[in-house]
Amino acid sequence: MQNCLEREINILHITALHSKKYGSIEKWMVHLAKVCKDRKYKIVFSLRGEPTNKSFLDDLRSTDAIVDITQENFGALTLFSHARNLIKKYEINIIHSHFSPACHYANLAGYLSGIKGRFWTIHSMSEIDKHPYCRQRLIALKQQIS
Repeated sequence: MQNCLEREINILHITALHSKKYGSIEKWMVHLAKVCKDRKYKIVFSLRGEPTNKSFLDDLRSTDAIVDITQENFGALTLFSHARNLIKKYEINIIHSHFSPACHYANLAGYLSGIKGRFWTIHSMSEIDKHPYCRQRLIALKQQIS
């Protein structure tokens, strides 16, 4: 059995972000891509819609990151199917998604594909307030940790 340092690391970073500028989030994504390149990890960024700032896209691609641009109006089933296709195509073994519809479908696709490394970022509690079950689970987890 290979340990995690011996096998290829293939990361899917999926977000519902529509990039309209070259701000801190975009700079962080380029930095992440550079770190992955240095460590010989493959990273696939799935962005929702064509970024407005072409310099961001050029910088991201210059790191050898794979950039997948989806339509902005993808429905739930299409998002799920698209995430599943990316997982298969690039042999993904880690998923990082953001708390949005993209997160739910990417993580479900990852779960059904047997990916154990599934992570998502919650950006604010206002986002999680839209999902009462998730809020209850997060508060319960926080109480167990405290």
